Amino acid sequence: MQISLMPKLNGWAMLRTASLLFLLLIVAFGAFKLSHTRFDSMAEAGGQLAAGRTFEKLLYLPLATNPEQIRLHSTYMRSLALQLHIEELCDRYLVDNGRAARSVQELERYGLIPSDQVDPWGRIYHLRLAGRDVQVIQSTGPSGVDRLQDSELERMVKDGKKFGLVGDNLVVFKRPSRP
Repeated sequence: MQISLMPKLNGWAMLRTASLLFLLLIVAFGAFKLSHTRFDSMAEAGGQLAAGRTFEKLLYLPLATNPEQIRLHSTYMRSLALQLHIEELCDRYLVDNGRAARSVQELERYGLIPSDQVDPWGRIYHLRLAGRDVQVIQSTGPSGVDRLQDSELERMVKDGKKFGLVGDNLVVFKRPSRP
């Protein structure tokens, strides 16, 4: 007589079990991440979640079909990661100085190293204010051309966008918390 700690499972049962464990791991990681993130309100937390889901669609649809498209998508992802890092430093700068940073060079004393001040295409990130309270972190993308017109900027801010593409420019919007 042989004793087994695991009953014999067919292939489908094992796949379902593995899938459920994977989903449980994702939920646990998400709960951990949210528990260590400071939000001013539940509405902001919901907005951050919706923005993340929107960005997934921005980068993954339509699917890249050739190596050049895949490289471009990964480059935009690197740019977004840097822009989100700059966003955090802008918030710290505002708290310490009572005003928004005007350039990425002002963020050096907050740990922004010179190589992170330029986008993946080798161009410096632009910082500007939209209205009185929205910090804009902009990459001019592969073209290097600033395609963000004031009317487009106002529309995106009014629509409550967290980030978006304007032509080939990747733009992140940060509503700074007040000191």
